Amino acid sequence: MEIMDVAALDQADSSGDEAVESELEEEILFKSFFDDTEFSKLPDMLEHCERKFCFDLVKTRDDLELDDHGLIKLVNYLRTEASKNPGVPDLALEKFIQGDLYLRPAMADDAVLYNLYQLDNHEDESALQVTGKAKPGDGSERARIDESKLCQELNQRLANAQATIDRLLEERWEHNASDSEQSLQASKSIPTAPKKDEDSDYFASYDYSAIHETMLKDKVRTQAYRDFVYDNKDVFMGKNVLDIGCGTGILSMFCAMAGAKKVVAVDNSNIMDKTREIIFENGLGEIIQCLRGKIEEVKLPIPKFDIIISEWMGYCLLYEAMLDSVIWARDHYLADDGLMIPSHATIYLAPFADSDFVDDAPLFWQNVYGFKMSCMQRRAYEDVMIQTVSPQSVQAAEKFCILDLALHTVNIDELSFVRRDFSFVLKEGIEALDGFAIWFDINFTRTRQSVRWQEEDIWGFTTGPGTSSLTTHWQQTVLLIDPEKCRPRKLEEGETVLGHIGVKTAAVYRRALEIEVTWGVQENLEKRLSQIGGAQRWSLN
Repeated sequence: MEIMDVAALDQADSSGDEAVESELEEEILFKSFFDDTEFSKLPDMLEHCERKFCFDLVKTRDDLELDDHGLIKLVNYLRTEASKNPGVPDLALEKFIQGDLYLRPAMADDAVLYNLYQLDNHEDESALQVTGKAKPGDGSERARIDESKLCQELNQRLANAQATIDRLLEERWEHNASDSEQSLQASKSIPTAPKKDEDSDYFASYDYSAIHETMLKDKVRTQAYRDFVYDNKDVFMGKNVLDIGCGTGILSMFCAMAGAKKVVAVDNSNIMDKTREIIFENGLGEIIQCLRGKIEEVKLPIPKFDIIISEWMGYCLLYEAMLDSVIWARDHYLADDGLMIPSHATIYLAPFADSDFVDDAPLFWQNVYGFKMSCMQRRAYEDVMIQTVSPQSVQAAEKFCILDLALHTVNIDELSFVRRDFSFVLKEGIEALDGFAIWFDINFTRTRQSVRWQEEDIWGFTTGPGTSSLTTHWQQTVLLIDPEKCRPRKLEEGETVLGHIGVKTAAVYRRALEIEVTWGVQENLEKRLSQIGGAQRWSLN
């Protein structure tokens, strides 16, 4: 990176007054952050930005509590965003403070970067003169000497600032630096490079329109939220609502239309740029405020909310671990008598028997246009399958509740469990136990009372197999039993399938799941555990 050529100023004393005057006559211009207007003085440029664009750089720095490096990032962020869309961009801290992108100058030889030290010298008007622009007074020897000393002092400040930036960039962009990272941690002037956020891929997956289109087209899901909000407008009227993981803002808009006083919509993906457009396009900008960031990190404008609404559910309910963040927000931001929407979630397990499904899924790999692909077949028994299954495949026994969550009281520790016992008495015989199916139900209540979802007297929806043509994008979770580990056998009516299931966060990635099931078959007449059974683990990555 190059800085202004100030070599001539360094030699001012030895080369004479003419060299100093020549250098001082070079005009250094400060370009506005938000338009093409240029100024010869930094304070004039800052005043222009404040007057025309209502942007105060010093106040913004102080409000965001930026250090020197944060201020450099802010300037480069403003330049970058202005080149795309004129005007003041979103000044949420997370927009520019993380990573190294905005340490690189957005504009070549940006005079603002080399004069940031002037921001703290408001009381000294002479300190706010432009570097390299001052005129040599009345031509007297004393004036020229004073100006020469001032230029040398400013030159040294610029060199120090440039050295700091160069060292920071060098350290930030090097990847061989375990030792240098330790030295950076010991240095107060140079911050350490941030660790890679393990959630970056997760949030990036929600940057694109396709996934939001899929969720919005899920009528079971979206209409359930809409119906609850619109059918209970008295619950939302005049209330402050927090929408976590707002996506395109559909839930926020439901709440606003139901009479909410204020809705704060939070999401950490780039979709928020579109969400703001959507909110204003629908005339709801006065009610809904969009904030980009993790709920654990973003600064909210309201200390306590009357309602927290979120569509946090993943495959098998708990995949993606978004519920962890919702619970955290509940503990920090929900009023004592506040309402969680949804209020309850229930996971069900059922024995799965469907020979056609097995033939079409894992056995497919035995003969692929005449070729064997055994390694792919093995994966079918190692990975969780997300599929829509027929109601007939799980009708041999009643579903069994393995986890019932009351969102007003549940703790994060309850979301992972080593063992939940289950038992199924077969209502009819099956050719073989091909595996297990998992789905979940969601329900909404007007109060904090703990009730499980019942279709006739409460709002909600199920993701389970059904005869309706409407299915959810979550479908069902299928755990196929490996026939090499447990030889298939016909089971008779009245026999009992029993065992236990464990669900925990994957070791390699906290948003993934590992599911383990141990099972056996208890014969109807002898009432003893037979040899038909096994244990198997599946991954949902």
